[in-house]
Amino acid sequence: MRRWLVVFLAAAAAVLSFDALRAQALASGAVHHQALAAVWALVVDGMAAAGVLGVRTDRRDWRAWTMLLLAFTCSVAFQVLVPPAWLARAVPPVALLLAIVVLELPRSRRDDANARTQGASSAEVARGGALPGALPTIAAAWNEGMSGAELARALGEHGLEVGDRDARRLLALLRATPAPDPDSNGSRS
Repeated sequence: MRRWLVVFLAAAAAVLSFDALRAQALASGAVHHQALAAVWALVVDGMAAAGVLGVRTDRRDWRAWTMLLLAFTCSVAFQVLVPPAWLARAVPPVALLLAIVVLELPRSRRDDANARTQGASSAEVARGGALPGALPTIAAAWNEGMSGAELARALGEHGLEVGDRDARRLLALLRATPAPDPDSNGSRS
């Protein structure tokens, strides 16, 4: 029930915000065409959506929080007050700059490792979809005599957070006897 309430509020807020921002863009004189006013309103609301995506990717990313708070502040302020034309014209390039910084620029190594680890959903891991991307990291961290705790620690140092239990399971797979070659049919030459 909570999820549907949030979805309803998000949809209603988006529609009402879009309409108010479109009207304010026309009133400001920054744009003189209905379609451009609609695009301007989408830029303001899109900036908020990009901020939400950034925060959902990494809740500790101050850049994403800055974009999210700035977007909501602009949205509320521009719905209440008609922005001066110069300020309204500055919104699209500022929104683009923030979106590039938050969504496209690389994060520090620690932040990047956390985002990679959090990005793999449990369903993706269960299907084996997250593992192929981690294989180079596993190969770099693993050596034959490791315990599960040592492997978990080594993977953590390489930016891949794994619990001891999962590391022990991974070790069992790594140490398993390889399957026989189907072409040899068990015969020796």
